[in-house]
Amino acid sequence: MKKVNGIHIIKTLYFYEKLMGLCPFILSNKIVIKFSYIGAVYNLLITLIYTYYFILIIGLRFELHLTRESTLSIALDAFGLAFQYCSIVSAWLTLTFRQECLKKILVTFAKVNLLANNLSMTLTRYCLRKLQYIAVRLMLINLMYIVIFLSEHYLLKTYKKFEEHASTWIWFNLPKLVIYNIFGIFIELMIILQQDYRALNKVISYSFSEKIDATSFCNFSESPGVISKKLCTIAEFHENLSDILEYTTNLFSLPLLFALLASFLHLTLDSYIVYQHLLSKRMWEFNDFSSYVICLVWISTKILGFYFLCSVPDSTSAEANHTVIILIKIINNCYKVRSCRDMMKKLMLQFKQKKNYASLYGLFSLDYYLFKNIMSTSVMFLVFMFQLDDLVT
Repeated sequence: MKKVNGIHIIKTLYFYEKLMGLCPFILSNKIVIKFSYIGAVYNLLITLIYTYYFILIIGLRFELHLTRESTLSIALDAFGLAFQYCSIVSAWLTLTFRQECLKKILVTFAKVNLLANNLSMTLTRYCLRKLQYIAVRLMLINLMYIVIFLSEHYLLKTYKKFEEHASTWIWFNLPKLVIYNIFGIFIELMIILQQDYRALNKVISYSFSEKIDATSFCNFSESPGVISKKLCTIAEFHENLSDILEYTTNLFSLPLLFALLASFLHLTLDSYIVYQHLLSKRMWEFNDFSSYVICLVWISTKILGFYFLCSVPDSTSAEANHTVIILIKIINNCYKVRSCRDMMKKLMLQFKQKKNYASLYGLFSLDYYLFKNIMSTSVMFLVFMFQLDDLVT
C-alpha cells in the first residue's frame, strides 16, 4: 500500500511539472528520456503567451504605484520582472532544446550505479522512499509559494489600478513557480551528488584505512592487481560524478543566473518597503500591516533560497575535493606498496587538476562567498536608495 502511494506521489509531481513546462519530454519506466513533439509545442506556446503578458505587465507596472514606493523602486521592480521573465523563458527553452544534456546526466547516473555495485556500495537515490521524500519536498515548496502568492494577490486587489488588470497580473505571476521548482530540482540533484561523493569517500577510507588493520593494505592482504582494479573503479566513479556535476550546472546555469538577479532586486525592494513601513505612522492599519508581513515573508523565503542555493553546491564541491585529502593520508600510510602508491599519486593529481565546483558561466561560483556578497550588496543598494530618498525630500 505504501509503495502504491509513493508511486502516486511521484507521478503527481511528474504531471504537475509537465503542466509547468519543466518536463517537455517522455520519461519511460526505465528512466529514459524521449523527445516529445507535443511537449516542445506546448513549451513554445506558453513561451509566446508569457511574452505577450510580459509586454503588457511592463507597461502596467509603471502605472501602478503602491504604498511606500518611489519612482526608483518601481523602475528596479520592472528590471526584476524582466529578469524573472528571462529566467522562466530560458528554463522552458533549455529543457525543450537541451534534452541531450539531460540524457547525459541520466546515462552517467546509470554508470555510477554499476560502478557502485562493483565497489559493494549501496546508493539510496533509487530507493522509492528517497524519491518519495524528494517529491514531497518539491510539492511542499510549491504549496508554500502558492499560498504566499495568493495572499499577496488578494492584498494588491485593494489597489484600483491592480484590480482593473488582476487577471493579467495573475497569469504573469503564476509561472513564477517555475523559478522555485528550478531551485528545488537543482538543489535536490546537488544533495544526491553530495551523498554519492560522501559514500565514495567512506569506501576509500574503509578499504585503505589503517583503522581496520594496520597491515592490511601495506602487506598485500589483497593482490596488487585487485587493488589496482579497485583504484581504477574509484577513479571512474569519481570522474562520472564530476561529469554529472558539470552537466547539471551547465544545464541550469542560464535560468539560475537570471533567477538570482531577479531575486536579488526583489529582496532589496522588499527590504526597502519594510523600512518605509517601519517609518510610517499608519503601519498598524490593515493594508499597511498586511503589506509589511508579506514583504517579511518574501524576504525570509528569498534569503533561505539564496542560502540553500549557495550552501548545498558548496558542500557538494567540498565533499568532491575531500577525496584528494583522503588519498594523501592513505599515501603517507602505505609507503611500502610502491606500484599502488604511484597509482594513488596519479589519481590524486588527476582529482586535484579537475577542481569540482558549481559555477554560473564562470561569473559566480555557488558557494558561501556568493551568499555573503549577495547580502552585502543588497545592503549597499538599500543605503543608496535611502540616501536618494533623503536628497529628494
